Amino acid sequence: MSAHGHFRLRSPPFEAPPDPRLFYATSSHEEALATLQYTVQAHKGCCVVLGESGSGKTLLARMLCQAVGRSTTILWIHGLEQSDSSPVVNIYPPGSFNSAANESATKQTTLSAWWRARSPDMTTPLLIVDNADELPRAAWRSIVSLLASEAIGVRPPSVALFGLPSLGRVLATPALTRLRRRLFRTYLLQPLTCEQVHEYLRCRVAASGRQSAEIFSDQAVTRLHHLTHGNPGLINQVCDNAMIDAYGEDRQQIGAEDVLTAAHTIVGRGLSVQDRRNALAWKGLSAPTLPPRLPPTHRTAAGVGNHDVLTEGGPSESSLSPVLARATRRVAAISLKMVAEVGGCESRQRLKDLETRLTHLRDDVHRVRLPNTDPIRTDQELGDSAPTPTQNETPAAQQA
Repeated sequence: MSAHGHFRLRSPPFEAPPDPRLFYATSSHEEALATLQYTVQAHKGCCVVLGESGSGKTLLARMLCQAVGRSTTILWIHGLEQSDSSPVVNIYPPGSFNSAANESATKQTTLSAWWRARSPDMTTPLLIVDNADELPRAAWRSIVSLLASEAIGVRPPSVALFGLPSLGRVLATPALTRLRRRLFRTYLLQPLTCEQVHEYLRCRVAASGRQSAEIFSDQAVTRLHHLTHGNPGLINQVCDNAMIDAYGEDRQQIGAEDVLTAAHTIVGRGLSVQDRRNALAWKGLSAPTLPPRLPPTHRTAAGVGNHDVLTEGGPSESSLSPVLARATRRVAAISLKMVAEVGGCESRQRLKDLETRLTHLRDDVHRVRLPNTDPIRTDQELGDSAPTPTQNETPAAQQA
């Protein structure tokens, strides 16, 4: 039995390849798709869709091709690994896109070669450029020349560009002024809200064949949104791992701790706290917030030197006063406990309590030895510097 079969699903709901069957229509994605379809139908030139990796750009492109591909020739350019010459393009005749029966009709050639060999009576084609932010300069020249063909009485293809937000900077360069003049609209795909993450999971699970009980608890969904910032690609990645772990432990529901464990599994187990935080940031996941480090002047004055109380091992107790050593150990223990236990919105009150305790402890650390104050003196030093009684003082006065 597979992991999705364990949850009574017909197919995996969180596979990485974009599947139009699992499309979840947020207002942002719906509006972008409607604009893309209108761009093709009204011959509006060029439309741009921007979004972070995993936001659903390629899925939108496939949805667009399915909507117009029955009567339109599709030209698909992958922006990655293109040479500095004319870009390589996959050509799908009308009705052949995403059809196994007509797969043999798909051709691959360069964009300039296709343009020279095109049929004069061909209907207006659709040019899809995925990962357009990675296109080399020569490829952009070929696309601009196609759009500029209207000057010689030839209707150019409709163009849909999909890329990271950095594509906006590419399009702003002077070399692409002619393309900007033919730009219809630009859309930036928005991340999912916490409520939309709930609906997104329900949509995917229902499309995979399950309509009954929830697989993910409310706390799991809240933590999932916190970790992924509502990015659909990261949600799929974490959920797929969490389902596999639950299947291995023969559990029918996934909780908040399962989601956090799955996120740590993706970036690697056995890493230090700082390495795990760096890995989570590298993957686009959000690490639980750690308290700020002591300012360098305070750490040096307190005898901590260049050590960090949040690193493993920490400073040696011999370099600290007993009070500061105890406070440092307590700060480190609470910090690591916050990393291990606090990762979702369901623990807000607990987080506030821990942060309050941590603030009080850090203030105690600062008061032990701050810059420009007298250093901590031992009991012997205090005894040596205490005033001695004079001969004129009575024993009672001396005793007082």
